[in-house]
Amino acid sequence: MQIIIIPTTKLRISKKSPSMSDVGSINNVINAISPAITGSVAAEEEEVLNKEEITEKGRKYYQYELLTPFAETGLHNIAKITTSQNYVIMASISASEAQWSANEKVKLGSKWYQKLLHVIFIFSTKGSSESAIIVSC
Repeated sequence: MQIIIIPTTKLRISKKSPSMSDVGSINNVINAISPAITGSVAAEEEEVLNKEEITEKGRKYYQYELLTPFAETGLHNIAKITTSQNYVIMASISASEAQWSANEKVKLGSKWYQKLLHVIFIFSTKGSSESAIIVSC
């Protein structure tokens, strides 16, 4: 698992405490950050298996599942992205086919998910102060 924190000024966003909508649409964000998820190449449209916009406790998240055969990090990649203060925060997990196939399933609500997806689902920013962002998984 990796956590990447990007100052919004690096993304040429000057608004103080921007929302995910200020950063971009769910399609534009994946196009911009997919190389950070895969460790190498941008994901092609057909490699994005699932994308979802989620709102939790008033905070918007974009969540992605990628199947990227040319990625350095692994064939399977999942990520969840949000903003906090003046930062874009991304949690991502990558797995090879063997790791993905071997990973156990857990029940979340009424649905069963692979554990790796569950870890991304529970990623959230718990809050922030002027000097710290608190990330929870």
